[in-house]
Amino acid sequence: MGDGRVVVGALGRLSLRVIKTFGRIKSQVKWIMGTLFGTRIRRALTCLVVLGVVAAVVPPLALWYYDGPRTSRTSDGYYATFLRHEGEQSIQLSRFPADADPTGSELQAVAKLLAETTEHSKSFADYGWASTEGGYRISNTGILGRPNAPFHHLFNPDYMADGKTLDPSRPESLMFYRTDLGMTLVGIMYMMPPGQHGPQPGGRLTQWHYHPVVEFCMDSLGVPRVKAKRGVRGGCPVGLSNGPMPEMMHVWLVDNPYGAFGHRMALPVASDHMDRPTDMPMNMPVHEHGHPHPYREFVHRAQLWLRSQF
Repeated sequence: MGDGRVVVGALGRLSLRVIKTFGRIKSQVKWIMGTLFGTRIRRALTCLVVLGVVAAVVPPLALWYYDGPRTSRTSDGYYATFLRHEGEQSIQLSRFPADADPTGSELQAVAKLLAETTEHSKSFADYGWASTEGGYRISNTGILGRPNAPFHHLFNPDYMADGKTLDPSRPESLMFYRTDLGMTLVGIMYMMPPGQHGPQPGGRLTQWHYHPVVEFCMDSLGVPRVKAKRGVRGGCPVGLSNGPMPEMMHVWLVDNPYGAFGHRMALPVASDHMDRPTDMPMNMPVHEHGHPHPYREFVHRAQLWLRSQF
């Protein structure tokens, strides 16, 4: 009992010293700020300090407090999942809920689409040919001035304007990845005409997504043309737009942990095509069920706004 009183007494005296010391420091800082800056500036600086403390404390508390998935529905009944894709916001759309089991006919349709896409992709495997004679003359990395980027999306304007949907012989876009062996075709990207939803022959397994705002300006068919003002909607020449982008579906020719139709650019497993493992976690952090935290969505939108100001 005596030892306990000693400890309590010592803690009490230490607390008083801390309070007194803090009080003296506060008075000195207040006097210095008042002398150097004046009352108004002192108050403004105090507000900035308070805001900084709030910004440092509130986010962890908000993320700790939130514990549950959230799914949005569009006006036409689609399930919309808000994610982040290669530094851009991505909205994944589906007519089917995430827990819908695919039917036998849908599984057959998936197998058929994968087999036909894989077979026809052999015609486009050569990067040099595809980007010239093959008609895939437009590269997102070329427009953005990033020739050394790991992923290259090539677009074929003729196929984007032909009105065909999920045609393995005429895919609208090709996805190449830079390896030690050169540019390797790792996926096909089918695209819809602007304003149209993509078909889902494989049910929820065949996922479409789009980007509300992108870094390049597109024509009326969604073909990238020039670089946009970063993160700014409407930052394009007359007749062009940087969002929304047409709906698109990835079909991966290599293993992707997010599925054969996953929108995420992640290739963590080395294979015959991939000389070394790579993992590109481009999604914004999400809840364990796969849905984003509201606060993280807010932070992402705030980052886009800040980027648009510079």
